[in-house]
Amino acid sequence: MQRLVFARALMLENTALDQIRKLIIKIWRGQIIIFTEFMVYVPLSNNVIMHLNEMTTQIHNKKLLSENDEQLIRGIFNKILEQGEWYDVNEIESWLENEGTWTHKPTIIRITNISHYIQTRFQQRPAKLKMLSDDGCG
Repeated sequence: MQRLVFARALMLENTALDQIRKLIIKIWRGQIIIFTEFMVYVPLSNNVIMHLNEMTTQIHNKKLLSENDEQLIRGIFNKILEQGEWYDVNEIESWLENEGTWTHKPTIIRITNISHYIQTRFQQRPAKLKMLSDDGCG
């Protein structure tokens, strides 16, 4: 998968339109989102890539994930989401394929599935609401 790059500096919530390639490029919540006619690209942030590198260095057997490896992967994807970051599951798969040490396709698919599961579960969590006491009102 070829990564699209937009060179101009964009301010938060700015939108740019590329008429030639028919792209809309927008920064939303600090992340660059690229819209085409058929797909939406959310490139991985530096923080997400740092966590993926951490996972890569901590997992030694890249062809067979142990239960501890899977727990580590779940923990890393949970940490990414809890820090307010976001990732596109297809970008995770692409990064693993292009990184170099992940050569076993079933392992890449397993990690991608875990990332999707964690992201879906995170989205379904109820929002945490803070209760205000009546003491400060009125």
